Order: sequence, then structure tokens, then C-alpha cells
Amino acid sequence: MSVPVTLEILGAQSALSEHQSAIQNREELGYRLLSLGVGYAGGLAANFVLFNQADAGIPTDLVRLEELSPTLNRDEQQAALNGFGVTVVCYGSLSVDGRLRNVVALR
Repeated sequence: MSVPVTLEILGAQSALSEHQSAIQNREELGYRLLSLGVGYAGGLAANFVLFNQADAGIPTDLVRLEELSPTLNRDEQQAALNGFGVTVVCYGSLSVDGRLRNVVALR
């Protein structure tokens, strides 16, 4: 059975806090974050945020976004991802304030 997804496109020039608010607003409507990514929409740089309908209503803990330093090597990134003490929803790149950043979504 196919599960429909919802694509949200967020501006590449927005702050991390604005991205987090947009994601939390969607989650409050009964969606759950699936993935983060960067690309182009309408010929402009954009952030792609993919959601699906939450199975059990509104998530009790909304996603929060954290930036990881671009200077961390692979092992350091892995240690950082496992060091938050909460569930990692997804990890990828987002354009924040017009620059690519390593961003983890946590719940």
C-alpha cells in the first residue's frame, strides 16, 4: 500500500530557527518528518522537507534541529549524532542563511 507524502519547500536564505518552526508547525497538523535535503525549485535553491501523515496523531515531541560543525570528520559526526541522547530522525544538508549546513533532526 502506498503512503502519500507531503513536500514542504523552505527558503534557502532562512535561519535554522525558521526552518525548525516551519517543520514543527507541519508536525502540529499531524505530520511526521521523513527527510531533509537541498535542491532547486522553480530554478532557485531550496530546502526540501518531506513528511508523511502521523500514524498515531500529533507527535508528542516535536522535531528540533541542530547544526553539526562542518569541520568534524566521519567518526566525529557519528559520535555527535549518537551523543544527543534522543532519537535521530534524519541527518543531511540544509541551506541555512544561504549556506549549506550539516543539520540533524532530533525527537
